[in-house]
Amino acid sequence: MVVLSCACSSTITPAKSHDAAAPAGEASADAAPEDGPSDGAPFDAGRADAPNLLADAMTFVSPDGGVASGVCSTLGWCWSNPAPSGDVLDGVWGSGPDDVWAVGNGTIVHWDGHVWSGQASSTNESLFAVWGTATNDVWAVGGNGAAVHWDGTKWSATDTATTKNLVSVWGSGPDDVWAVGGIEGQVGVALHWNGTAWAETDLGTTDEPLAVWGSGADDVWAVGVGGLMLHWNGTAWTPVASGATVDLVSVWGSGARDVWAVGDLGTILHWTGAAWTPVAGGTSTDLFNVVWGTSARDVWITDAAANLRHWDGATWTYWTFDAAGGDVRAMWGSADDDVWLVGLYGFMGRWDGAAWSYFSSGTRQSFKRVWGTSTTDIWAVGGGHPYHWDGAAWTADVTGTGGVGVWGSGPDDIWLVDVAGSIQHWNGKTWSSPASGTTNDLLGIGGSGPADAWAVGKVGTLLHWGGVSWATVASGTMEDLSGAWASGPDDAWVAGTTGTILHWDGKTWSPVVSQTVQNLQTVWGSAANDVWAAGDIIVHWDGTAWSILLGTPTLSVTSIAGSGSGDVWFADQDVVLRWDGTSLAQTTAPYTLLPAGLWSSGAGKVWVVGDHGDILHN
Repeated sequence: MVVLSCACSSTITPAKSHDAAAPAGEASADAAPEDGPSDGAPFDAGRADAPNLLADAMTFVSPDGGVASGVCSTLGWCWSNPAPSGDVLDGVWGSGPDDVWAVGNGTIVHWDGHVWSGQASSTNESLFAVWGTATNDVWAVGGNGAAVHWDGTKWSATDTATTKNLVSVWGSGPDDVWAVGGIEGQVGVALHWNGTAWAETDLGTTDEPLAVWGSGADDVWAVGVGGLMLHWNGTAWTPVASGATVDLVSVWGSGARDVWAVGDLGTILHWTGAAWTPVAGGTSTDLFNVVWGTSARDVWITDAAANLRHWDGATWTYWTFDAAGGDVRAMWGSADDDVWLVGLYGFMGRWDGAAWSYFSSGTRQSFKRVWGTSTTDIWAVGGGHPYHWDGAAWTADVTGTGGVGVWGSGPDDIWLVDVAGSIQHWNGKTWSSPASGTTNDLLGIGGSGPADAWAVGKVGTLLHWGGVSWATVASGTMEDLSGAWASGPDDAWVAGTTGTILHWDGKTWSPVVSQTVQNLQTVWGSAANDVWAAGDIIVHWDGTAWSILLGTPTLSVTSIAGSGSGDVWFADQDVVLRWDGTSLAQTTAPYTLLPAGLWSSGAGKVWVVGDHGDILHN
């Protein structure tokens, strides 16, 4: 287990409270918080203040120490790295330790006590929050008014009659559920579910609520933009002075007289039944984005600077995440010794009552290209060491580094190219660096065999490997060349900027009319009469001439791969496109993926790599 240790706080001067009228029916200020100290002592803001001791907090020793397996979606896409998922996860909730849901950008995943698995969400919208009452009554809400419900068997969409983003959900029971949100710069929204339908309620303000929580049907708090603080007494929403002018983004409590709200610029507020009291958090710059707990003696707060704070009723303790943690979006637990954190790029952490450990695993290194010989021999390259997949795990090979292009003729003959003329070769055991003869940046590589490889790069750089050494070949152009592909020693293509396409006939390189002046970044083919080039446009060679297939202002293809003329894949910014021999269509690959490189392992099968360590396959 990967463990994160902590530093503890000391007592400092109490902060002043902001006067606010207690909602009707609330207890007096000197009443002990529900689930509070057994001695009946009131909440002490002085003891709660958190000085900045984060410099003493320690980080995880081994960020990739998890043993999670990748989640597969119901549409057939599986995460290979990071695991269990690389999707942004914005919400988490469960009914118990073996029934936990996490939601995010087009994602719903479920924990059964052993593994995480993907679920069909019944919506294409991003989901920002999840909450429920039982194993067969769970709500997830999200963009454009999305609200989906789990009945124990499937997720189903419901009509909310709004197109505003719903960012938080909470309820007191199956027929009393609140969802709040809005659109920046517009009037906020609070929807109520009565067991049959969603209906909008009057907030009494134009500000946008960002979070909702309550202790019961007649005690609900909504916090939001500009220090917004609203209370629902069972009949109407009423403004309550928070004393804050910054955005409040999360609210949680253990009971009616123990409620916490957190937000921007290090804001922490606490409600004891009569007033909201500011609590020092040890920072005046960071965003506190999550507050959650199990009791007045067990409160957790995370911030956007990768720090985690815990209040035990007397002192604060601290944890600091490293690069594998970071932006936590939500927290939930079934008990004080079973707590989940979820966040950016599939981050998951878990608390066992004694220590935090990473549950998510894998590298967050950005990848640019991928290539393999089989599904048990794949290389992903990019900003750091090349990573190798052996069918069971991804492993960094420290004998190599970088790589903006990768290609090979077999398991023991693989090439990487990179900036400043860097070329590396894999012989089946280790990477070596043969002389390239150039200091120009190299952008791509392709070939037809162990004695026939072409490397291309900046200002028309063109190199050939004949089996012994690399030699410079005249390209006849000063355009940047970034893609190379060959069907044989006498048939090779390279592509580059301003629509440049060159062809090798075994003797000379010649320019060929591409029908475009748009930049081309990659080229691939299945045969001499079936070649594709793409970048800001997609063009196709049929053995006689190039023709334009697709050209749109937003197109930016960086990689092409396929298994044949009717199975061609394109990595285009944040989507993966596929040509089926008749038409080009967007695939169902997760839209949180930022695809950069592709490799096809067979008919209809593709591996995709991208930013933040993303590696998926179908």
